[in-house]
Amino acid sequence: MTTQVVTTEVLDRLVDRAGALYSLPAVAMEVLELTRLPRTDAHLLTACVERDPALTGKLLRVVNSSMYGLSREVTDLNQAVALLGIKPLKLLVLGFSLPVGLFSGLEARTLEQYWKFTLVKAVAARELCHAYWHREGDEAFIAGLLQDIGVLVLTQELGDPYLDFLHGVHQQRADLCTMETATLGFDHIAVSAHLLAQWRLPAALVDAIVAEPQLEVLAQRTAEDSPLPQILHLASLVAAIIADGRVSCMGELLVAADRYRALRVEQIDALLDQLQERVQVMAQVFSVSWEQQESYRVIMQRAYVQLSQAAVDVMPELLTGSGPRAAGRTTDTAALTRALDRFAQGLRPTEPFPARDRAPQSAASPPRAPVAHDPGLCGHILTAITACRTRHGEVSLVLWEMDHQADLLLLHGPDHAARILESVPDFVAQTCDVANECLLVGKARFAIVLRDCDRGQATAIARTLLDRWPKWVLGQRLTAVPIASSAGVATLARPSRHSRPEDLIEAAERCLFAAQSSGGHVVKSIDVLA
Repeated sequence: MTTQVVTTEVLDRLVDRAGALYSLPAVAMEVLELTRLPRTDAHLLTACVERDPALTGKLLRVVNSSMYGLSREVTDLNQAVALLGIKPLKLLVLGFSLPVGLFSGLEARTLEQYWKFTLVKAVAARELCHAYWHREGDEAFIAGLLQDIGVLVLTQELGDPYLDFLHGVHQQRADLCTMETATLGFDHIAVSAHLLAQWRLPAALVDAIVAEPQLEVLAQRTAEDSPLPQILHLASLVAAIIADGRVSCMGELLVAADRYRALRVEQIDALLDQLQERVQVMAQVFSVSWEQQESYRVIMQRAYVQLSQAAVDVMPELLTGSGPRAAGRTTDTAALTRALDRFAQGLRPTEPFPARDRAPQSAASPPRAPVAHDPGLCGHILTAITACRTRHGEVSLVLWEMDHQADLLLLHGPDHAARILESVPDFVAQTCDVANECLLVGKARFAIVLRDCDRGQATAIARTLLDRWPKWVLGQRLTAVPIASSAGVATLARPSRHSRPEDLIEAAERCLFAAQSSGGHVVKSIDVLA
């Protein structure tokens, strides 16, 4: 039996047991059934909810809170239904009807951390959805509120070992889902999604909750797709910074906010103004208390300053392409620079950040790269041309570059990104069965010189590198996020005394640019005449 099958069976068994032990209260189940009817009777719905006075009180408190900003006070549930509508009321009922058993017996520290993270995420999701996607935010709020209930299930079912693991992850400021997957073979969000599906919650809600928070995948979503996965990703990053103290998430937050919705710094700033007050309102509704010693604005500013300082340390060498940090670093940091500049204008941190001008590039021609006249690379190619000319062999050049280089730097940090890129020559040596020379030539780009290798062979080698690289870096535990790449291949079919290395490089650069313009993870190739 494969590991995947075993993992699936364990997960299914865990959720089946949890579903039996922690079922939704009767009122919530009846509300779900009523709202599944083609036409929901608002009076029946109201009568159902009113049978639970505690639930009714919570609903009225949140409806009258600053989250909804109603012009007049709502005094009974009939008014709430009339003003909010059936779907928002249904979602709120579900949110306030979590099984009591999930919370019983848990230590105060665990509950405090859980609610602190969950309420920040839920309220942030609602505010993001309402303000920047211009949609009602109730569904986003419930998705944020329910996405992490798998933590409670695992705590109840696995006991102290999971609690110790959980505290260790929080202490290290690590990513919980990544650590869970490495340890258990699945994460708590998969548990959440399975349990919510068993409770027969809307499929769209469950799908959004379980969607992988991969920036490049989520950024491709269209206007016809639900924005919930993007909103949950941003809300999770906000909660990670504010509730878990993971200030390293600031870079990913800035880039994701820019990519998903082109959010300006003042829009992120405006979110902070209301977020803390509304989280406190929801904490009162859920009867949760914790000590929040710092304002969210101060926490976010500290995260920005740390990111800014890291950029200050590495940026001069990135710009000049020299120095010990330059090896393996990217100079294409447009997304990071744009996001940081916007944020700097709003918060004005005390730590300086070096601004720089970026000249616009024409989409019709590839950007000029420092590779074309690199004497080291030209020298290697000239040697290969000389050797192959005497035996009538062909010379091929593969220019292989990591896609989305700014994200590589953001997600891993300068030092770890360098270690990833430093592993490339070993990977090429293990993967390529043709004699080759692999050189780092800047911008997270590698030049692979292949002797006695025709265009078809070189293209196949490049394709193999692109396909195996993401799995290899995951297998080596260099990253938890697959890294895509692109390649351009140029082949000199008839090397002669007049063949110029620069011509081969420029042809490979044109192919690489075409591959990246096609969306990445692509190989383009060309023959070069002597």
